[in-house]
Amino acid sequence: MWNDAAKILSAARKLADTLRESELYQAYRKSRIQLERYPDVAAQLKEFKQAGAAHASRRTLSFDEERHISHLYAELTRHPAAAAFLEREQVLLDTYGKMIDVIDEAWEMDLFE
Repeated sequence: MWNDAAKILSAARKLADTLRESELYQAYRKSRIQLERYPDVAAQLKEFKQAGAAHASRRTLSFDEERHISHLYAELTRHPAAAAFLEREQVLLDTYGKMIDVIDEAWEMDLFE
């Protein structure tokens, strides 16, 4: 049983290495590094993400909060480095979610139902 666990963890490390070496992840990293050249935009992105996290934890937003988040997003997507980062991050997160779905289906665990 424990040998199986070691095999699974070894496979997970190989998967992580494969992902880290993929064009998908490299594009994400490149866009993140590019974004760091614009500290003000990076700060806006941090604020946007924090506001989104607060919304996710409460599940409700006032009109002003929603307008603020929408404004932050609109401002971010006007900046090429931020827009590229957000797009690549979303693709990476979508891929990660699909990986979890594959594992969930294979193990018949229904983790997110």
